[in-house]
Amino acid sequence: MKMTEEALLSMGGIIFILGGGGAFKQVIIDSGMADYIAHFTQGWNISPFVLGWIIACIIRLAVGSATVTVLTTSAMMAPIVKETGVNPELMVLAIGTASIAFAPPSDVSFWMTKEYLNLTIGQTVRTVCLMFTLIAIYGLLGVLLLNMMVG
Repeated sequence: MKMTEEALLSMGGIIFILGGGGAFKQVIIDSGMADYIAHFTQGWNISPFVLGWIIACIIRLAVGSATVTVLTTSAMMAPIVKETGVNPELMVLAIGTASIAFAPPSDVSFWMTKEYLNLTIGQTVRTVCLMFTLIAIYGLLGVLLLNMMVG
C-alpha cells in the first residue's frame, strides 16, 4: 500500500504539470497571443526555427517546465508554421531542443540531477545547466542544418 501511495503521489505531479501546460497553452490561444506574435514577427528576417527556439527559451526560463514550454510554444508557433510553410517536424525539433535549455532551478530536472548525483546547487548550475543549454544550442544548429539539407 505504501509503495502504491508513493507511486500515485509521483504520478499526480506529472499529471498536474501536463494539465497546467495544457491550460497555459489554451490561455495563449484564447487570448490571441499566438496570432499577435505571428503578426508581430511577420516582417522579421529571421528563420521561423530560430524564432520558435527563442520563444521556447524565454518560456522555459519563465515557467521552468519543459512540458509547459513545448505545449505553449507549439500553440504560439502553429500560425507561423502554417503561414510560412516551414517543415513542421523540424519546428517540433527546434521547440523540443529549446524546451530543455538552461535547466533552471524551477525545473524538476535540476533538482533530480542535483539529488541523484549528490551535487551542491553551485555544482548543478555549473554542470547541468551548462550541459542542457549546450544541448539546446546544438539542437538548433542541427535543425538549421537539416533544414538546409531538405529545404
